[in-house]
Amino acid sequence: MITKKIDPNSPSDVNRWVDFPFSLYQGHPCWIPLLKNGIKKLLDKNQHPFYQHSEADFFVVENAGEVAARICVMENTRYNDYHNEKAAFIGYFDVIEDKEAARQILSQVDEWANQRGLETIYGPKGMLGAAAGGVLVGGFEYRAAIDIPYNYPYYDDYLKDSGYEKYRDTLSGFIHRKDEGNIPERVIRISKKVAERGGFHARRFKTKAELRQIVPMIGDLHRQAFVEIPGYYPMTDEEFAWMAEELIMIADPELITLVMKDDEVVGFLFAYPDISGGLQKANGSLFPLGWWHILQAQRKTDWIILNGVGVLPEYQGRGANAIMYVELARTLLQSNFDHADLVQVGEENYRSMQDQLTFGVKWTKKHRV
Repeated sequence: MITKKIDPNSPSDVNRWVDFPFSLYQGHPCWIPLLKNGIKKLLDKNQHPFYQHSEADFFVVENAGEVAARICVMENTRYNDYHNEKAAFIGYFDVIEDKEAARQILSQVDEWANQRGLETIYGPKGMLGAAAGGVLVGGFEYRAAIDIPYNYPYYDDYLKDSGYEKYRDTLSGFIHRKDEGNIPERVIRISKKVAERGGFHARRFKTKAELRQIVPMIGDLHRQAFVEIPGYYPMTDEEFAWMAEELIMIADPELITLVMKDDEVVGFLFAYPDISGGLQKANGSLFPLGWWHILQAQRKTDWIILNGVGVLPEYQGRGANAIMYVELARTLLQSNFDHADLVQVGEENYRSMQDQLTFGVKWTKKHRV
C-alpha cells in the first residue's frame, strides 16, 4: 500500500478523493451522498473561506491501484489562536475494512502534524467550525441526515487502534407528529406567560431573500450562543455566509424561526426539508435527472431536519427555549411533515437535551469526536 497526497489542481486527483466513498457505500440505504461539485469545493484553496486563514491537505492510501482510504488533515489557525493550542484536525475519513489501510493513512496524519509542531489531533470534524463531525458509534441502522457523517461500525475501532480517544459525543434523535400532539400543557402555558411578561415573540419568514438579509445577524448570535460549546471558535463572516448559503439552498423559509425579545434576536431554530431520498437517487450529480429527484423529494418528504438551535446564554432557562420548541411543534402540526430529525446535540448541552426530552425526542444516533 502507498500513501499519496492529493494535488488540488489535478482534476483526476480530486475526483479520486471525492469518488471513494461513493464506491465504498454504493447502494447502502443509510448513507446519504452529497453533490460531488459541492464536495470538490473543499479542495478549492482559491474559493473556500477556510483557506483565508488556515491550511489543509488531502491524502489517499492505495492498494494495487485502488483507493483503500482517504482523509483530510487541517491546521485551523483561527481555532488554535482562540484556544492557545497547537492542534490539528482530521476530517472526511473513509476506509475499507482493512486496519492496515487505516493505520497507514492515520500515520500520515501524525507525520503531517509533527512537521508543523502540532501536538493534539481532533476529529473527525468538518472544515468549518459549525460543520457536522464525529464518527458514528451508535445507530448504524438509521439513515443519516443530510451532511451528517455515516460510517461502518469498524471506523471507531480503527481510530482507537491508532491512539484516538473520546473528546465529546453528540446525539441525534427523532420527534414524531403523533407525539407532538401531546405537547405538555405546562410548556405551552409557560411559553405564553414568558412571551407576555418578557417581551418574547417568534419571527418567521416567507422568502429566501429575507433569510439572506438576516445572515449577518445570525452569525453574531451564533458566536454568542455557542461560545461555551467544546471546540467552539468564532467563524469568520465569510465562513458563516458560506455555510448559511448552503443551508438556504435547501431551506423552506417558513421553517426558520427567530426568537425575539422586543427588537433583539435572542434565539434561532433552523429546520429544513429532508431531501435525503432525492440525494440518494441523484448519487452525487444534478444531471441528467438528479435535480428532478431532489425537487421531488423536497415536495414530497414528510421529514424535516432540525440542525441549528441556539439561545443566548443569558436567556437560557428563562422561557426563550420554550417559545422556540412550541413553534417547532406548531410547524409539525400545521404542515405536511410527520417527523423531525434533531441532529448532533452535544452531550454537555443539558438544557437543550432537557427541552427536547420534553417533546418526546427518541435518541437514536451517537457521533464521537
